Amino acid sequence: MPIDLGSPLRRLPTDLPRRQVLYLDALRVSFEMAVVGYDHLVAVLRTLMADTAPTLDGSQVDAIAYAWSVVDSLHRFRIVLTATPGIKHNHVYELFIRGTAGVESLRNAVQHISGELDQIAAQAQAPLGTLTWLGPSAAPNGPPTMFLLNVCTPYPGQLAFGPIVDLQSRLQEGTIANVKLSLSRSQLDITDAQNRLKSFVRSLAPAIATASADKPSFGADRLMRFQLIPSTPDSGDAA
Repeated sequence: MPIDLGSPLRRLPTDLPRRQVLYLDALRVSFEMAVVGYDHLVAVLRTLMADTAPTLDGSQVDAIAYAWSVVDSLHRFRIVLTATPGIKHNHVYELFIRGTAGVESLRNAVQHISGELDQIAAQAQAPLGTLTWLGPSAAPNGPPTMFLLNVCTPYPGQLAFGPIVDLQSRLQEGTIANVKLSLSRSQLDITDAQNRLKSFVRSLAPAIATASADKPSFGADRLMRFQLIPSTPDSGDAA
């Protein structure tokens, strides 16, 4: 679970105005959706890079779908955050907003895709974005392996270049780094944005914990089951 059951974000005090409760709930769930989406994305990318000649049997679509789910969740988090009452617009807030600005430009690019097609073609990208990432070296103590995934019809006679890599860097076995989604002139380092998101959410918890100290809380999340069971007439009624 992305946020512990005992987290202050899951134990909002009962005297908090419902409007603020809804904002904080929206932030929490948007964060959790981003974490779940990223974890699924990394799992798919590990599957794709495990084989030297992977069979693209649908996993490639899973990868792009999870990448966009992270982008959408990050975008939703940013929108809700700017409107949430009680959130201080301090340097921590400003650093997060500036550090994840690529979310906005990437979503603008896909929402206005008809005007971006020439630029997308010029860069040999897929129409819904090109994914790149780094994985461990194929040789002992070597630089990271670069991966590029285009979920589209290939460009004949046109070269596509992988991500830039520091030849002195090293990645441990099973590690994935610098997952990026590019579309037209926009690019988002999803890994970096995800780390910034986690750091910012961690910064929220102490203030909420202080405000909630020694107060009753609502708890969080509930599943209710409503069952309709037809009654069976007894033999006397049937007669």
